[in-house]
Amino acid sequence: MHCMSNCFLINIASSIRPGRKLLLNCSAQSLRCFTISAAAKTKTTGMQQTPSFASNRRFALLVIGDEILKGQVADTNTYYLCRQLTSLGHRVCEVSVIADSKQVIADRVRYLSANYDYVITTGGIGPTHDDVTFEAIAGAFNETTHHHPELVSIVRQYFDKTADPNEPIESYIHKPYMRLCRVPLSAVLNYGFDASTSKRSEYPVVSVSNVFVFPGVPSLCKKAYRLMESQFKGRNQQQQSSNSVNSTDKASSRSNDSPSPVPIDTADNIYINRDEINLTPIIDNLVAKFPSVTIGSYPEWHNRYYKTRIYLEAGTVDELTACRKFLTDQFDAKELVRYDPDPVKRANIKVEQFIVDTQSDNLNQFQLAFDVAKRAISNYRLDAIAVGFNGGKDCTALLHLVYAAAAATTTIGSSKGQQQQKLRLLYLRSRQQFPEAELFIDETVERYSPNVQLLAYEGDMKTCLHEMKRDWPSIRAVFMGTRSTDPRSGHLNYEQMTDVEAGWPEFLRISPLLQWSYSDVWRFLRTLCLPYCPLYDRGYTSLGDMSNTHPNPKLQYKDSRGLLKYMPAYCLESGSDERKGRNQQPQQTESSSGPDAKNGGARPAL
Repeated sequence: MHCMSNCFLINIASSIRPGRKLLLNCSAQSLRCFTISAAAKTKTTGMQQTPSFASNRRFALLVIGDEILKGQVADTNTYYLCRQLTSLGHRVCEVSVIADSKQVIADRVRYLSANYDYVITTGGIGPTHDDVTFEAIAGAFNETTHHHPELVSIVRQYFDKTADPNEPIESYIHKPYMRLCRVPLSAVLNYGFDASTSKRSEYPVVSVSNVFVFPGVPSLCKKAYRLMESQFKGRNQQQQSSNSVNSTDKASSRSNDSPSPVPIDTADNIYINRDEINLTPIIDNLVAKFPSVTIGSYPEWHNRYYKTRIYLEAGTVDELTACRKFLTDQFDAKELVRYDPDPVKRANIKVEQFIVDTQSDNLNQFQLAFDVAKRAISNYRLDAIAVGFNGGKDCTALLHLVYAAAAATTTIGSSKGQQQQKLRLLYLRSRQQFPEAELFIDETVERYSPNVQLLAYEGDMKTCLHEMKRDWPSIRAVFMGTRSTDPRSGHLNYEQMTDVEAGWPEFLRISPLLQWSYSDVWRFLRTLCLPYCPLYDRGYTSLGDMSNTHPNPKLQYKDSRGLLKYMPAYCLESGSDERKGRNQQPQQTESSSGPDAKNGGARPAL
């Protein structure tokens, strides 16, 4: 069962260290006072004690939960774990989804444990009646369960912080949370490395033999994997990671949520801008010429950058190289897509390379924008900055630019005291916001998570900024996606203060994109493979809200059947036509020195 009550499993508030005495005052039939030490019989492992996995291990995943089988909850853990394990060079050979039945779980665990190198279970470890995973695993190995002394102490401290440590266990053994301490006799407590604290994790992942028991709640499943990842890596991978990480990489890391699309040096993905049906003869020839290479073809109906992904997995680097060359030689350069499935990872390095690739004899507007953003972030702490973000193309480019600048100049996402430093996004919600834009904003926050925080307000810009000033007094500067070609914005500077005399709260307004053109925005977004609001693929070129925005007539065309269609926004030939899809705006009445002068101090145009 994916019970939310097990949320403490990874987020536990305290842990027991080796050498610490636990005075549980238990009865003779249960637990007694003991000391956790290297010589203790209780099995407790840390990163240093547990041997590293070799690469190329065979894994099986066991998903436990009636709610999965009934379609009440979507299983996202399998997708996540398969990607992560594959990225480490392991092979996930089987995934089973079963009900909350002790006998069914025990039988399946016994089979998987005997037939694969390692097994990961998810779900069924909460405090309720149908959380039976630990009991079932004990049955699979012909063991009984017991209240593990170390888990008893940790769990009790979490649920009852005022508890008397000398209270006999009989007085609280009946409480529901004590089910979380009942594990098989041979259970091992695996303490991993918590990247957010740079210390040993506070709560362990439990394993029995070659079976690792993860929570079913997706966020906690990810945390459990991250704690175990260093142990799942082979020694060669650990050495490569140690040699390759520098301060810049750390700043842009995303805690390995999204591994590289090339998981090992003998596998690769080729992205092609051609429908899969038209690739069939080429793929057939490829399979015939390279019979020992695993080849997969995957059509993509909604990706805005490519239409088909072809996956190649060979036994050797040379074989992969030959197969890749044979395939890519079948296409011209326009059909082969340099696609990045995770543009947020190492964002600063990718943006810097983009700037190098776009250098010309003229002053580079991208370099200027990046320098403006880095200078502002160097002058202010992250908690003194907000980024205007309403889901439009300019704001999307701005967010990524500022995020990359923060990764280049700070340790975004690192701990600051007890609070994590995050980039704050200011969202002014409209009652007539496009649902597609609202969904894209949510997806963007998740994409940059955990390094961003959304501050949402509803109302006109001046009122919302006053409210933000009240709620977040540390914020002193606001990044805006304004460009000089926007209405009433030709006089703006990269940095200027708001007009306090006109009633605006005092902020430094920063506009890194000021000298960018319409085509510059799309060049930045599409070269870096950044996701953007899907409305732009339907002919919208400048987003306001549903009351004043429609597809740009300049992108209109008729298809072969005579149906009216719209080309994507990046196909617009002249940036001067960008706002042809916007209704006529009323005459400006407020001061243009406000935070968003291009919209007269009202809600920003996107």
